[in-house]
Amino acid sequence: MIPAPIQLLIVDDNLETCDILENYFSLTQEINVCGIAHDGDEALFRIARCQPDVLLLDLIMPKVDGLAVLERLSRIPLLKRPKVIVTSAVGQESFTSTALALGADYYMIKPYDLSDLYSRICTAVAVAPEKLSQASLFPKGNGLELQVSRSLLELGLPPHMLGYRYCSTAVLLLLNKDRPQSIVKDVYAKVAKEFTTTPECVEGAIRKAIRRAWDAKREEIRMLTGNIQEMPPSNGRFLTNLAQHVRLDSENGDDVFAI
Repeated sequence: MIPAPIQLLIVDDNLETCDILENYFSLTQEINVCGIAHDGDEALFRIARCQPDVLLLDLIMPKVDGLAVLERLSRIPLLKRPKVIVTSAVGQESFTSTALALGADYYMIKPYDLSDLYSRICTAVAVAPEKLSQASLFPKGNGLELQVSRSLLELGLPPHMLGYRYCSTAVLLLLNKDRPQSIVKDVYAKVAKEFTTTPECVEGAIRKAIRRAWDAKREEIRMLTGNIQEMPPSNGRFLTNLAQHVRLDSENGDDVFAI
């Protein structure tokens, strides 16, 4: 007998983030997005209506924020209480402890890895009610992955954009190969296979993310790529230069892009 998919309700005021999450989980058999809400009031309505297994709750939202949702959720009579995964770019201990005290089961810091989030959702439903230790609430990654992520953030790539994940994966692919790779023939194809999409979608999403970063961090990107033109660098130039930069920093033990 095939187990029923986990019913997930996404609550986030960032429309693009919601689209990314919905598209990502639509590719899985284990998780079904049963609803999306963009503020706390709408979230409480959909919780009662959808009765999700897991609530993915952004902390900072208009009207009614995530903490208020947790407070009200404890007072609402429900047939079943969903497991609550709070997500936020705010990582201060006071916010973390408050959310957990109000009933959150887990707390994840943005930007998070989608595969880590997927595992956390599955774990939330499968494990016993006791909460994990706070040390286990945050996404993990090896040093190289974290360095690439920090570099992309410092260069202004919005972490909620799909192109951010594609860029991160592409740079790691370039770093893990000794021989030169073709960005178009090799890297795009491998990234597309990993995310179950097409090379054309990968190329377009990366280009869009780089253009967004160019508007915010033009001088930093110029320093990285040596680009003196009044337009963003090509995808290939950006990715290969970033991979070279991260490799040199890793070999030298530096962390130029740390934030």
